[in-house]
Amino acid sequence: MSNLPKKPTILDIADYLGISHSTVSRALNGKGRVSKETRERIRREARRLGYKPNNAAVALRSRASGLIGFLASSYTAFDVGRLLAPIQHQAHAGNYGILTGVSAMNPQQEVDLLRFMGSRQVEGIILQSVMSDSHRFQEELQRLMQEDITIVHLFEPIAIPGVHSVVIDHQRAGYLAGRHLLELGHRRILYL
Repeated sequence: MSNLPKKPTILDIADYLGISHSTVSRALNGKGRVSKETRERIRREARRLGYKPNNAAVALRSRASGLIGFLASSYTAFDVGRLLAPIQHQAHAGNYGILTGVSAMNPQQEVDLLRFMGSRQVEGIILQSVMSDSHRFQEELQRLMQEDITIVHLFEPIAIPGVHSVVIDHQRAGYLAGRHLLELGHRRILYL
């Protein structure tokens, strides 16, 4: 038997206050009709007990995990570290967590990571993949989309119906960079 203290539940709050657990649930979730006084009593008791919602149970009930997957084919491709920082910032601003994976250019590892992310009920997956032409990879993406998981592929178009792509117009970007340097007075420009 464990000596760890038991985490407080909505049942504990309901028992202490002598009200139904569904009233406690509605008050803590901000859904349904609960009087202002009762809602405040419930919140005070939840704070006193140190109640924290069980995120796994919430995700199971709502079928929303609050997770976004990010899968890259390598650590060095497109400077994944710099790419992940703004993605993570936006995700956290929307109260989402990020589940990351790097396949190390291994097609089977990429499929396995997609399956793992799907098993964790991610709500969407952002891909930076060079394995997109693999048949197993495409089948796995199709399966995930059937589970209503949104897929976004970065930097190159992908010919899989339902997969969204964010693509950079490299020719236009090069033109703008060159024009900017010319406007600054540079005349000897090197492109690597």
